[in-house]
Amino acid sequence: MPYIVITYEGKPIGAKFLRCTNIFTRMRGLLGRVDMKGIDGAYISPCQAVHTFLMRFPIDVVFVAADGTVIDIIHSLQPNKTTSIRRNARSVIELDAGRAEALSIKPGGRLNAKLVRAEVFEL
Repeated sequence: MPYIVITYEGKPIGAKFLRCTNIFTRMRGLLGRVDMKGIDGAYISPCQAVHTFLMRFPIDVVFVAADGTVIDIIHSLQPNKTTSIRRNARSVIELDAGRAEALSIKPGGRLNAKLVRAEVFEL
């Protein structure tokens, strides 16, 4: 599976984000996982809203515009909740709850996502 490397303001925030860019992977996202062990989060694109139905843990949701600008963040979105639509969003980054704050991600900041080959992560 290909992964996404994401940087915030030029600094890496993770090298192993799930790439959710087709209808099936976008609908699944992090659903069914017990935690985020082995990954840094999920990159979902295109995306303007998310839900956490059937999830088992809270997440931080970072809404990102087409140019990479962070437009909004929902901290610790609990399981079985939905977000409202962010019309200016092009993609969403899902992180472990508390990670957006720990990484100092704020609206107005810039994220960059880059696809990498799956072989990079094989042991």
